[in-house]
Amino acid sequence: MLGVRCADLRTGVRNDADMYPKILFFGSEPPSSIGAGSIYFFRLFQRWPVDRLKVVTPWLPEPRASRLACPYHFLKIPFRRLNKTRFWKIRLALRLFGAAYLVSLKAIKQTIEFNPDAVVTLMQDSIMYDAASRYARYIRKPLIVFVHDAPLVFEPLPGPFRYWQVKQDRNLLRKSATIFAVSPGMQKYLAKTYGAKSHVLLPSYSAELLSIMATASKRTDHRKTSGRLTLGYAGGFHYGYGEQLLTLIPTLRRIGSVIEIFGVDPTAAQSLGDFQSATDVVRFHGTEATPEEAWRKIRHSCDALLIPYRNPPGKHWLQYQTHFPSKLVDMLCVDMPIVMTGPDIASGIVWLKQHPYAGLCITTTDETQIANAIGKLGDDSTLRNSFAKSRARLLSAFDPIENERRFSEILSTVC
Repeated sequence: MLGVRCADLRTGVRNDADMYPKILFFGSEPPSSIGAGSIYFFRLFQRWPVDRLKVVTPWLPEPRASRLACPYHFLKIPFRRLNKTRFWKIRLALRLFGAAYLVSLKAIKQTIEFNPDAVVTLMQDSIMYDAASRYARYIRKPLIVFVHDAPLVFEPLPGPFRYWQVKQDRNLLRKSATIFAVSPGMQKYLAKTYGAKSHVLLPSYSAELLSIMATASKRTDHRKTSGRLTLGYAGGFHYGYGEQLLTLIPTLRRIGSVIEIFGVDPTAAQSLGDFQSATDVVRFHGTEATPEEAWRKIRHSCDALLIPYRNPPGKHWLQYQTHFPSKLVDMLCVDMPIVMTGPDIASGIVWLKQHPYAGLCITTTDETQIANAIGKLGDDSTLRNSFAKSRARLLSAFDPIENERRFSEILSTVC
């Protein structure tokens, strides 16, 4: 068994890179600074020795995204282009008939010229993680599986196919050496649906963002605009977030608050409703080159941060219950009050109820109660300060160095 010593992780000094297992990341969300899944791995492996990590992926990071210093190899997988068409569900069904067997394992081994100690994959894009599982068996190395989103949510198949989908995923998880779940909710889901035991490894915060915020103004007693509470939202309109923002507009208009939105193209918002008629409440700022830049601008222009889960969740209930909102981790770095709306089952809501001193948790759907709660936050500078000052005692659960140490320790039991 290969030992993994992590005594030097806290100081950042690596006396012996050989103490780190050689990892082949084989997945559809390659480590980079753009995209929630990619950011998760970018932060987890950011300090990993360059010569002990390689990435194989069918989706190389965007040119504007930051990458790890290790090599990235493009892998052409079957029916990849169907993902961008109206026939994407056909591609999902083809997985059940062995589409991953069209990937040449021998060619991969010859191309990357790398003999890893373990193969790491993300349970997203079933053809890709099936191929990763096959490759791990082919080179006789342990498979490490990360699960960030429920497969039945990301790859929905109709009834007759769903049985076989669950069966194939269950078999893959049983053959894996170790499984990492992104949240306690995901851990419970994996155990109930697939009979799989897993370790919870929450997202890591950005050390760079924490450094940037250390030099920013810490004042939360004065609102950025006198007499008005400005909420900041960073992220897309998927998973019901856009719909919930729409439902909040009348409430925020009523109390005189506004939302500054970063990360969404204003033209994309038109597909969800008439945001254009709500310019008195909603302001779009487009996308930024890095998450850190977006949060820096939000810190400059906003008084509080918003996570708008759809409430009631409707078709998003399973996603909310299992997925952990990575933006919540960055919000703690920004050192501002958090406002979260949504159903009791959402993992972010569950976390905030466990840490009520971090922000305002609103689970009601009553417009008057929502208005009163957000209005009180705007009027009460003491409340805003108390929420903002909670950061230090909360960030330790998302420490990238601690996450790396824990990952390494668990990895050492299977390598």
